Amino acid sequence: MYERVIREAVHHDDLRAYLNGGVLIRIWPRLYLPIQARQAWEARFPDLVRVA
Repeated sequence: MYERVIREAVHHDDLRAYLNGGVLIRIWPRLYLPIQARQAWEARFPDLVRVA
């Protein structure tokens, strides 16, 4: 579900409603995402880089 929300969310409210920061950090290394999406998220949220 996290992969789909990250790829397809239209509004920031969608991200807030469906994603949990702690869970996202824990599963980040296992998510299959387009490289552009992964780079954009890691640039915005440096904690994701530390777990990757």
